[in-house]
Amino acid sequence: MKFENRVSSKYKWMMLFLAGAGYTCANGCTWLYYGYYALIQARFGATNTQMGYLGTITGLAMIICWPLGGIIADKIKMRVAYVGCMIFSIANFAILAFSSVYTVYMLSVLISCLMTGVYYTLFGKIVKGVSTPTTEGKNSGFFWAIFAAANSVIGAIGSYLVGKMDTAGWSPLMFMFLALSVIMGIVCLLTLDDSKFNDWSVLEKSDDAGKFQFSQVGKVLLMPELWVAGLIYFTMLMITCAGTMAVNMMGTIYMVPLGIITFLGVFRTYLGRVILSPTSGAMIDKMGSSMSVIRILLVITMVGFVLFFVFPMNSDYFWVAILLVAACTIGYGMQATCWITPISEIKVPIAYHGTAIGVYNAIGCISDAFIYVITGAWIDKYGDITGNRIGFAFIGVMLVICFILTMIESRMIAKRRAALGWAKE
Repeated sequence: MKFENRVSSKYKWMMLFLAGAGYTCANGCTWLYYGYYALIQARFGATNTQMGYLGTITGLAMIICWPLGGIIADKIKMRVAYVGCMIFSIANFAILAFSSVYTVYMLSVLISCLMTGVYYTLFGKIVKGVSTPTTEGKNSGFFWAIFAAANSVIGAIGSYLVGKMDTAGWSPLMFMFLALSVIMGIVCLLTLDDSKFNDWSVLEKSDDAGKFQFSQVGKVLLMPELWVAGLIYFTMLMITCAGTMAVNMMGTIYMVPLGIITFLGVFRTYLGRVILSPTSGAMIDKMGSSMSVIRILLVITMVGFVLFFVFPMNSDYFWVAILLVAACTIGYGMQATCWITPISEIKVPIAYHGTAIGVYNAIGCISDAFIYVITGAWIDKYGDITGNRIGFAFIGVMLVICFILTMIESRMIAKRRAALGWAKE
């Protein structure tokens, strides 16, 4: 059968908005510390090592929650999954709005992991469902741009409040996330309809195409291309930690006010994606490979690393810190679109797309289980300057390994496509 695009432009944008804005809420439950590191550390009185534990908690928990969430998302209706995630987000933000206890925040992060595993797979299915084989990369970029724009609006207001109220600005920030969760839950009930999405199973040469069977899950789990892609994600994701460290240095070494640091954290994590994610998505569609785009973003990020090691770390070289944040922002903003597209490139059957995303993320996010805690421990043990240098050196080596893995994966994808008769796709 021939692939037919049955999704209207209006409905596509509605679903991309639904997925992107909804992920602003779901993502915030688990990974808010990516963009609000300094604020959370000040609000809850946490050390760098304790902040590192948050990455360890999510990394370990998500090893189980990614594949489990993927299977759940494959088995239940998208509307049910979406509304369930928003209800959880509402309860979570309500609790955090009134808390200043680190243990409470740590437990909220842990409990939210399964919900995030479900939603991450869910938005991948939504984006794929409104896309065609030639627009998936671009639409993935638009999804990340919408997610970033929603976070940037909340972050801009939050940065203003923190600048005026200091850590007391945390509570109104939580209420903004809570309100968005309520709105998106209502929008989902009014608009999301699984039957209106494109049917990708028509491209598969199998009588069981589009049908989920537990007996076939093992074949997906054993795909070598999936595991190498996971290792690429494992190493590439460390750019996120590097960006967090770069922003945090603004306060610990360059004594920048908390309000400005909060803005820089939001800009690095969210605002940069508004432009960078659609750009990298269009590059993926144009080049036909996320691996090529990953290699480009790795080179850009490493340029920032080189400047960091060449120049001294003091207030006279504040511009070096800005360039480092910029390089990490570009690397982070461009990589987001490359997080999901490899699943399509290695031709995972559509019925197991969510399961594959779960396994892929379980492998990739293992880095979260240790990178934040060891970099935080290095800073606490050796001081801000030496500790950050050790951390960036370690991450730099991981990014070089990532570059090599993309070369290997490109060859593996080409062989698999040829074996399936998709070589000229």
